Amino acid sequence: MKKLIQSLGHVYARFLFVAYSCPKYIVYCLLFVSQNFMIVRKKTLEVDVAGVKVGGDNPIVIQSMTNTPTADIDATVAQIKELADAGSELVRITVDTEASAEAVPQIIKKLTALGVMVPIIGDFHYNGHILLEKYPEMAQMLAKYRINPGNV
Repeated sequence: MKKLIQSLGHVYARFLFVAYSCPKYIVYCLLFVSQNFMIVRKKTLEVDVAGVKVGGDNPIVIQSMTNTPTADIDATVAQIKELADAGSELVRITVDTEASAEAVPQIIKKLTALGVMVPIIGDFHYNGHILLEKYPEMAQMLAKYRINPGNV
């Protein structure tokens, strides 16, 4: 608390000290701080993922990842729909086998038929370069690729 008080300056520090000294005022203190001080975000480049703007001055984007086997098309479609309905703006799916690579176009077609337009990101491990080359339809239908940096 002492560092917070020091960083805010004399007027705000006095207010916070009073609020800190009197517990019933702590709620007012928190409201005051949240209304008068902005959270500073790190400056990043803006990236467009199928119409969803990520980074830059854009609002924070909610991204989720399925935990179904991607080769299980119906389960993966159901979970992506559930995530999109819950507010996820981007959804990642694991593409780690040939079966999962073959399933991607069918998953995206089923989602489109259901009216679920959330961008799908392929999450690749170890063999992504092989799968992307071997399955061009899958590569074209994904909104973005994520190559796991620990596996490169």
